[in-house]
Amino acid sequence: MVFAIAMRVDEMRVLSGDDAPLWGVISFDIDSHAFPGVGWKDFLGSVVGSFVTALSELVRGRKSAWVYFFNGSFQLVLERRGVSAARRGARASGGDEVTVIALYDPAVEEYVEEARCSVSLEELLVTLRGAVQEILEEGRRRSITGMGMDVMKGNLKHLDDLASRLSTSAAQNTN
Repeated sequence: MVFAIAMRVDEMRVLSGDDAPLWGVISFDIDSHAFPGVGWKDFLGSVVGSFVTALSELVRGRKSAWVYFFNGSFQLVLERRGVSAARRGARASGGDEVTVIALYDPAVEEYVEEARCSVSLEELLVTLRGAVQEILEEGRRRSITGMGMDVMKGNLKHLDDLASRLSTSAAQNTN
């Protein structure tokens, strides 16, 4: 796999009180490059929510969308491009490829590319859904409640809706 999400959910925590966001270790493995870096700490709900919003935009037909980090000048650009039916083969849904581009702005002036990979839109949805489930399971195990966990539950529902929409769209395209 050229794209993965690396987290250490055992280290996630609520910053303070029930209305505080979740803070934790999250990075993206893009063709063996950890972005923004191994052990990167950020607001989990914000980064995951930004990713869910970007995927939603791609599923609705946009050609590009952005995922933002909130603890630094980092972003992922997701560029969707169609794949021919012959190349898609037996894949039932999510046949469009997405190029994931990791950008960093060291001087807050101009973004520099650090890594890139191509992955199916369906695989991005499945990967992000797995990460959200992992966060929710750890939250249940440790009895974490509040806004941060509610945001993650909403993200999971949104991802399920996107997967259903993508699957329906793929089925319509094969008829």
